[in-house]
Amino acid sequence: MLQDTVREVDDRWSTLYVLAVTTGLRQGGLLGLKWEDVDLEGATLRVRHTLQPPGFPKGAPARLTRPKTNRA
Repeated sequence: MLQDTVREVDDRWSTLYVLAVTTGLRQGGLLGLKWEDVDLEGATLRVRHTLQPPGFPKGAPARLTRPKTNRA
């Protein structure tokens, strides 16, 4: 299973891979996460930012933006 393989990989990105596979978050949502978005005790994760890639809009640097969908 993909999740088991990812957990076995000794890679600095392995936690991100597990999150991607288990939550279905897109790249921008994953890369926009901050520690304040994670509640380990409550086992919850809130996507409050997405990472907008550089060059979008044209010539802009990478930046954090609000997600397109606003769900509580």
